[in-house]
Amino acid sequence: MTSVVATTGQRLRSFDVLRGIAILSVVAFHTAMVTPSTIAYVNSFFNLGKLGVQLFFFISALTMCHMWEQRETEQHRTAKFYIRRIMRIAPLFWLSALFYIAVNGTGPSYWAHDGMTGADIGLTMLFLQGFWPHAINNVVPGGWSIAVEMSFYLLFPLVIGVIGSRRRIYLGLAGLIFLLYYFGQQRLMVSMLASGVFGNDPQLLDSFLYFNFLNQCPIFLIGCYLHFAFRDGIGRREVYAASVFSLVGALIGHNFMTVAVGMSALVYLAVKGDLRSRLLETFGQNSYAIYLVHFIVAQLIGSVSPSQTGLAALLTRFTLGAIVSLALARLLHIAVERRIAPVTKWLIARIGRRDPQAALA
Repeated sequence: MTSVVATTGQRLRSFDVLRGIAILSVVAFHTAMVTPSTIAYVNSFFNLGKLGVQLFFFISALTMCHMWEQRETEQHRTAKFYIRRIMRIAPLFWLSALFYIAVNGTGPSYWAHDGMTGADIGLTMLFLQGFWPHAINNVVPGGWSIAVEMSFYLLFPLVIGVIGSRRRIYLGLAGLIFLLYYFGQQRLMVSMLASGVFGNDPQLLDSFLYFNFLNQCPIFLIGCYLHFAFRDGIGRREVYAASVFSLVGALIGHNFMTVAVGMSALVYLAVKGDLRSRLLETFGQNSYAIYLVHFIVAQLIGSVSPSQTGLAALLTRFTLGAIVSLALARLLHIAVERRIAPVTKWLIARIGRRDPQAALA
């Protein structure tokens, strides 16, 4: 029988491989946005890279469930969970926000036609930018996904505390939210456009409705479901339910539902098959910092050779962008993350000391 420790290590390594695939997919997508090739199917393939963010969400849910169970006997588990998540995400994100404000300024942008406001900056620093359209991506490029992650972290202890290991509830709740949000989306679009929040820009509204937490949170719920499915196995009824779920998505034109099911199947097979790659693990272990810096890296590469197009230019810029982003991520790890780790441990220890029983143990 495989030991729990061995299984844990294998699973976490598979998670890192999947994170590596996710971040390279995101880099590929953003590279193709500014440097499309002249071959249609290549552009379509690179366009799939945008789903790398949803792959991150799957792995995030799996990791949170996994670590929550590993720390089942830990004192003050919820408080320590929040400290670990905040200290993992906030320092680099805040530094990125200050950097992008300094580089890009506060002038008009796609997300805020009248320029960046103090409210946009404040909401971003509090990770609430995902609930306000003009702030969601205005301060930090791609900041919408960080807002979604932090919203999930906020709710996670409550969700897993109430639902526990009853995995079918996660799946059913994910389907219910998908359907309710989809059928209410058109009415929401009309009311929000009428309110003047988006001016007269339905494309901006459509982007916001895709990026916001309500649309994305079913991905996390499916990820929680997968965690318990790894442990207990998947029954035929769940396979049938997932098939129906995917079919409904295809019929109503809500492809995001179908993609969620297909991606969850790929994640399940990858982890069960103990997917390994040292290179992808390296990218996966540095994926958060890479995500934050790759936007400015792409901008710098584009400014050096702005007129390049075609397949060769796309592949060159993607490769160069991935390598440079990884190098910068490693520097950030040394300069910031290593320094944050002892502070996190100190804060965790302080919580333990406040417990009289823990002090006597």
